[in-house]
Amino acid sequence: MQAGDEPTPPFKQGNNDRSDSNIHTDSRNRQRIGYRHRANVGGDSKTETKNKGKMEQGETLVLKPYTIKPRKTQGTTRWEDYEAFVGKFETARTTDDCQTPAEVYGVVAEYAKAECPRIGAAKRILRPFWPGADYTSLIYEEGDAVVDNPPFSILTQIVRFYSGRDIPFFLFAQGLTLFSVAAGEAQYVCTNASITYENGAKVLTSFVTNALPGGVKIRTAPGLKRRIEAAHRVKAKFQAPKYIYTAGTFTLQDIRRMEAADAVVDITRAEFVRGLDSQKKVGKAIYGGGFLIAESEVRKMAEAERRAKGARAAAPDYEPEPPPIEWELSERERAIINRLGE
Repeated sequence: MQAGDEPTPPFKQGNNDRSDSNIHTDSRNRQRIGYRHRANVGGDSKTETKNKGKMEQGETLVLKPYTIKPRKTQGTTRWEDYEAFVGKFETARTTDDCQTPAEVYGVVAEYAKAECPRIGAAKRILRPFWPGADYTSLIYEEGDAVVDNPPFSILTQIVRFYSGRDIPFFLFAQGLTLFSVAAGEAQYVCTNASITYENGAKVLTSFVTNALPGGVKIRTAPGLKRRIEAAHRVKAKFQAPKYIYTAGTFTLQDIRRMEAADAVVDITRAEFVRGLDSQKKVGKAIYGGGFLIAESEVRKMAEAERRAKGARAAAPDYEPEPPPIEWELSERERAIINRLGE
């Protein structure tokens, strides 16, 4: 389910469900949670007719969740105890449970409408993916399109479902495995945008669609990536700035650098400081403190680092990093490339 998203329920063909019929009851705590939708899809004809006239072209069809408070037992309620109890049994979330930040979805939906004519002209844009939903049970009407963040583990199945029914879609996908979705049968919009979803999962995200015009197979979209990440930073967690200290200081950064080089160095001409004058002006300091060191000590560090790297390379057990493996094309694959160029 996508964060900030209001889910679309899986209505079945010809059902008699009322708009609030999807109610789950916990008999132990008498908690009832259901969904009341603004517009019915495949529900009773009166509600459908009433709401269909209120839908505007391109409007995203969603549900509005509501909660019925638990009943009181002997003048008391067990709501707080219930929350504490069920919290112990929460299932760890995976990338299938990624909830899309609302600002990210807005940018993606805008791009899909602008770049995919069939989605831009859609009467309704559906969002059928939320926990427990069955997207195959929805009633899809002529002029519908889907823009949503589906479970990545069954994305190939979802893509083939919509492609087989000629329903235009624009779906979130895992960037690192993008081309394996539907084994090349779809269209691929490559962004690798870094998105931190509302469940804390950080995923490099691209998109898969069937609605790009002109026979496009692969599109790189750096502009979409910038727009997603710019919008996402509005609600992103604060990230501490990274500091770089010039030669003449010795801080934790230098300790790590010497350790990485396996360099041994003795520094004698040094004076402790908690921060540099340039930092004090803005209320900053050196984390953990540091030292100002003589220029001769700076040269000593550089020489120790150089010697350590040389000694490591000359060691009998030294194993340099292996060169990258280059995978060559076969004659069959070259023939395919030549055919594509004809």
